[in-house]
Amino acid sequence: MKLRRIFILLRKELVAGPKNFFFIFAVAVPVVTSLMISLAFGELFSGKPKIGFFDQGNSQLVETIVETDYVTGRVYESVDGLKTAVSTGAIDMGLTLPVGFDTLLQTSEVAKVDVFVYGQSLLKSRVVIAGLLGNAIATISGRDIPVSVDTIPLGETNNNPWYERMVPLLVLMAVVLGGSIVPASSLVDEKQNRTLGALVATPTSLGDVFLAKGLMGIIISITMGVVILLLNQAFGSQPALLVFILLLSAIFAATFGILLGSLTKDINALFAIVKASG
Repeated sequence: MKLRRIFILLRKELVAGPKNFFFIFAVAVPVVTSLMISLAFGELFSGKPKIGFFDQGNSQLVETIVETDYVTGRVYESVDGLKTAVSTGAIDMGLTLPVGFDTLLQTSEVAKVDVFVYGQSLLKSRVVIAGLLGNAIATISGRDIPVSVDTIPLGETNNNPWYERMVPLLVLMAVVLGGSIVPASSLVDEKQNRTLGALVATPTSLGDVFLAKGLMGIIISITMGVVILLLNQAFGSQPALLVFILLLSAIFAATFGILLGSLTKDINALFAIVKASG
């Protein structure tokens, strides 16, 4: 067993892999499933509400809004720039603040503010921005907010969104498909094309072939697991530990894939096993 032979076989597997149906299946299914779940239950393309200002008097309102973590705030140099940003959908709402805006609020005088709203902005973005503006204006004017809201969850207190609950299943799917199905299908193809016997007849041993295909399964498995975690922003507070667990899972999946490919006679039998496993 030589490393050079193993890496040559591994390179061959990585080059020929994208031409294999099971390779494409193992890569595409977890990603497509994750995107569909995120679109159906998550906030993949919604993002934070965006608000812009044209401030003529260095109002404290701008600083308060920009520093808020659940909205994106931006200051524009002109009214035309603000209008352009709203009309193109770069921001959901734009405000022009007059000179002495904070003083007008604190003295209970009328302050004229022009508000521009993007017509296709999400309703929830408008509600969030309106609520934030109301609280910030009340704080700057020195008035107490007459209403306090207490959130009382109904049912389970730990109510995680559905797309977060599905992340472990998606990662498991990516690891199992990439780590087991890919090397198993590659081995079956080698046996059907009778190239496995030709390889073993050379100085390359059967262990070299198994190890190369197992390494390919591990690489695909870890890569797809990381991709799913990145798509769902689910690395958590200990990403190194999570990647280590992915590595162990990929090794076990690749080992199972090698055994499955060794015991399966043809591609039809492998199809039947994949269908039976769900």
